[in-house]
Amino acid sequence: MAQETADAVVIGGGVMGCSIAYQLAKRGFGKIILCERDGIASGSTGGSSALIRMHYSNKSTIQMAWRSLLAFEEFEEYSEGGQAGFMQTGYLVLADASLRDGVKKNVELAQSLGVETRWIEREDISRYAPWGQAR
Repeated sequence: MAQETADAVVIGGGVMGCSIAYQLAKRGFGKIILCERDGIASGSTGGSSALIRMHYSNKSTIQMAWRSLLAFEEFEEYSEGGQAGFMQTGYLVLADASLRDGVKKNVELAQSLGVETRWIEREDISRYAPWGQAR
């Protein structure tokens, strides 16, 4: 078996591995090898619900998620004619009383970083999700 050398070896062809390999190549890092046991996005990335959420409890993770959202919105600029099939919708996080304060802090932190998110009360749920009923 011939030996192959690289400047970087990325293990895993999911969203994180592909993103790392892309960013290294974009920055002219040199020869990059992406290793994936099966096909690209054939593991947990391919089976995910494909959500990009911004509700985290630390600033760095929110900022990383925000940049990910921007990358999907501008995907055609990053690819050679490819499309991600990205469709931005939104989602509703329901929290019981024991989680209320923590979720509310996450919303406030995300808002302070420019994320378009809002806290809504139980009685307002039907305005955003007409099929839902608050109890």
